[in-house]
Amino acid sequence: MNPHPLLLALLLTLAASCAAPEEGVASAPPGPPQVATLGVATGSPSGALAKECGLEFKVRWVGRVIDALDAGGPAERAGLRVGDVIVSADGVRLFSQDDLDDLLRVSEPGQSISLQVLRSDDSEPEPVSIEVTLGSRVVAAAAHEPLRWQYASLAQLPLTLGAAREKHKRVLVGLSGAET
Repeated sequence: MNPHPLLLALLLTLAASCAAPEEGVASAPPGPPQVATLGVATGSPSGALAKECGLEFKVRWVGRVIDALDAGGPAERAGLRVGDVIVSADGVRLFSQDDLDDLLRVSEPGQSISLQVLRSDDSEPEPVSIEVTLGSRVVAAAAHEPLRWQYASLAQLPLTLGAAREKHKRVLVGLSGAET
């Protein structure tokens, strides 16, 4: 049995369109995979610092104290300093390093994010908004496999789902932890 020539042409066209990259869509650059980085190491605020800064308590203190900055990194270039307290990133309150890591997982190098920061020098009693353009860091290929599991707080759920939707990923949501 020979297939009809039009059917064969249609199948070949479909196969070619699936294999060819879309016009105007850049392919991934060669080289090791890269992920977004803020260039900070953070820690939990002490109870005394949290009270002094007037931080909110919701199971844990809100905010991440900057313990160290990458020299010349994105946070340092934006003017952040050791001792500053990052209260939120892109509107998401930060309770733990995982919250910050989750935001970075769904962000791209070169993307700008807005941080609400309490300054360490007490120059501003209220958080100030600081825009930071994220940098990039190289990761091992195995660490950058297609996203299969992602942790996100309830506050980050819309951001996480939006990123998955943009990348045409299917999402299964499960709730656990102190926020549920």
